[in-house]
Amino acid sequence: MDDFLRGALRLMKTLTRRGTSSIPNAENVKPNTNTSVELELAAPLVVWVKDDQDLDAYGASDPHIICRNGEYFVYLAAGVVFACGGDSVQCLDTFFKAFSVFNIKVPTKLIKISDFLDVFVFKVKSYTTRVGVRQLVAEFQEVENAENSVQDINS
Repeated sequence: MDDFLRGALRLMKTLTRRGTSSIPNAENVKPNTNTSVELELAAPLVVWVKDDQDLDAYGASDPHIICRNGEYFVYLAAGVVFACGGDSVQCLDTFFKAFSVFNIKVPTKLIKISDFLDVFVFKVKSYTTRVGVRQLVAEFQEVENAENSVQDINS
């Protein structure tokens, strides 16, 4: 699993925990490892399939990313699969933008990360009703503003 997918999973995990009183256990997800916890967290977003799996006959209920032999694919519905090559960033971009382009309902477990990306990254929304997403966007904007201030000072 590359760093970009791992980052998306960590965003999902952070957004899932927002508004709950559970305390994260850092031992559950270790960086740069393929633990079963990481794979379980990844299930709504990315699924790894065997190298010989026929993607034309692949069937699943919810849209997700497929990884097969280091290549990424966006699965939207039975028979609707887009190849994205070996670039996970392009695949994540294509995957989350496809919901708006094809007017597809975002799977429940991906709604918060989709909202976060729509507001903070893609900037196709200016606001979200989800409190946890708004809080995370505010935190990221604060960091972004601090970085911009440092760059202005150094210029």
